[in-house]
Amino acid sequence: NEAFEAFDNPDMNELNNILSNHVVVGTSVFSDQLSNSYVSTAAVLPGTENNLSLYINTDENVVLNGESTVAIADVVASNGVIHAVDAVIDLPTVVDFALADPTFETLVAALTREDLQTDFVSILSSTDPTLAPFTVFAPTNDAFGALLEELDVAGLGDIAEATLSATLMTHVVSGENVLS
Repeated sequence: NEAFEAFDNPDMNELNNILSNHVVVGTSVFSDQLSNSYVSTAAVLPGTENNLSLYINTDENVVLNGESTVAIADVVASNGVIHAVDAVIDLPTVVDFALADPTFETLVAALTREDLQTDFVSILSSTDPTLAPFTVFAPTNDAFGALLEELDVAGLGDIAEATLSATLMTHVVSGENVLS
């Protein structure tokens, strides 16, 4: 109840789709079987039939999409398992996944640098149909760390910032939701 009372639906998403984002269809998984991973939910990308993903992080507790923690786990029903959560899990953006998944900590650090002239976080958080959806080819920590080391971002100033911005832009396709 407190989770719903606190939720203000900032992106004005459909309530049915938000509720569907809390359901993983076709499986009953107990908390001790969960691991850091992505699963498909019953929610769909608006205007498509593509199911949205949910990121599960088990590093400390069970956290979903970086915003909701399992408060009561493993409530067994005749047709599934319930895990009560402390916050409504809104429909995720690519930024939500980048922030929630520790695999992309180096990428997040690069995207949020104060010296960047492009506000990547605002752009990639957008649900504006003139920009979104996005397909992001997100470098992992190891891949992005190697690039930053090669660029010597701290030592090259404006040249490194321009190269970093251009590199980040080559990893994003705007207006397309390209599945593998």
